[in-house]
Amino acid sequence: MRPTAVAVLTCAVFLGSAYAAYSVTAARDRIEWYRPKTTLSDATLTGPAYEDIKAHENWPLTRTDPGPHEFADNDPLLLGGEGGSYYSSYLPAATARTLRGLGAGWYIQGRHTLSFDDPAGRALMGVSSFRTGPVGRPVTVHRTTGAPLVTVRPEDAQGAKGAEGPAITATTTDDGDTGRSVFDRQEAALGADVYEVPELVPVRATPDPLASLHSTASTASTEHLDTLEPLSSPAPLHHLGPLPPPGRPLGTGAAEDPAGRAPVPADGGWSLPATPGAAAVSASAAVQESAVAPAFTARCTPGTTAYWYAPWYSGEVSAAGATSPGYGDREMTANPVRRLGKVPADGRLTVRFRSPAPQKIPEHAIGCLSPRRLDAAVGRLRSQGPVRLSAGGHGLTAELRAHSTGTAVVAVPAVEGWTCAVDGGPDRPPRAVEGLMAVPLGAGATRLTCSYAAPGLTAGLVASGAAALTVAVVATMGAMGSVAGTGPGRPRRRGRRTADQLPSSPVPSPISPK
Repeated sequence: MRPTAVAVLTCAVFLGSAYAAYSVTAARDRIEWYRPKTTLSDATLTGPAYEDIKAHENWPLTRTDPGPHEFADNDPLLLGGEGGSYYSSYLPAATARTLRGLGAGWYIQGRHTLSFDDPAGRALMGVSSFRTGPVGRPVTVHRTTGAPLVTVRPEDAQGAKGAEGPAITATTTDDGDTGRSVFDRQEAALGADVYEVPELVPVRATPDPLASLHSTASTASTEHLDTLEPLSSPAPLHHLGPLPPPGRPLGTGAAEDPAGRAPVPADGGWSLPATPGAAAVSASAAVQESAVAPAFTARCTPGTTAYWYAPWYSGEVSAAGATSPGYGDREMTANPVRRLGKVPADGRLTVRFRSPAPQKIPEHAIGCLSPRRLDAAVGRLRSQGPVRLSAGGHGLTAELRAHSTGTAVVAVPAVEGWTCAVDGGPDRPPRAVEGLMAVPLGAGATRLTCSYAAPGLTAGLVASGAAALTVAVVATMGAMGSVAGTGPGRPRRRGRRTADQLPSSPVPSPISPK
């Protein structure tokens, strides 16, 4: 009976485990993200990618980024280069927060950082070449002009914090950006104004009144996509765009949109309603639904390039004839700064957000980048860069122009463990400008050295050495005791007693006769 019970229990455990594994695998197979994809091939890896990275290598003056195209989770380790796409549970949280605060994306709550996907972000991090392309196909190499890894700002860098290190606070969450958008932070890190950040004016959709005759769904044609009326909002009245018609009460705009598809100001940002049918639509359906998607109008200088940033947004953003996807998931997946398109000749942008679920975006989610201003800013930083720069595995040395003053900014997150010295002076923790290392140069300097040591490394080595010494001492004492015959673990042998050691009077046997 007992063997039968054991066999039944074994079979039950085995079958239960097998079914659990099968059910999880079957569920994963139904999700597109888990399906097999071609990421590494001869066309993408051994050919242009690796060779181009080596051909354009310019470290440590600038960075060569194998992204934002993603071959694997750790492209710089696989292919070389100095990009930002890393996956490690040991990645410092301050590094992930700093990069996201400047417009880079992340996966897995910051454990997997991503490369910058916008020109200003690449420029401030010193990226001079990068790669884009569809998954599994040959990538395209792009050359750009990045700032040097070390730059000198003649004045004290704006936003420099004390020696306590970078403090990425609520001002960088972009839920409600409290007056500071990601575009402001990039400008502070660059030390120049390169963006226009327009006021977003919410608009209400006016679908084609004949649409209901053709379908119960929205079937507004493309000629009706511009029939949009501005909604009243508590935004400043100086923004560009028409005011609400006379007689319409000022408010949040929610009550004035019977379809409930108007953006509503909320907690320093915008609350967006869901767009019907946005979960799975065809290209034609996308056009049909766009007339009822939440939308804004904005104005920028014609010829500038519009970018959007909403780290936790999931859905589509369209403007200037282009559509950009967002895959945000609060704290888990953060979108980078993404490109929309060129601002048209009239300077007017209509930005639409389509998502199957209600979303929240920052108050200043759109920035218009001036390529001319960015080029000028990078040119100034290059003219103020070091004369010579060298880097090793745990540090860097910059030979500065004679009598440099102001603040040296190093395009490296100012995490705990970094120390810097000016002209051979004492090592001190760097300050931070938008999370990047910043070192005051004083009245004039010609040499900057920075080195990194993992926090707690010295204490850990001392503790490990003491533990090893203790083990060695105990082992040595044990060996010496064993040789002498008195060591622990060697029992004392008890020999036979001789006749003179026997008791003088024998103990009577319990069965001996009396």
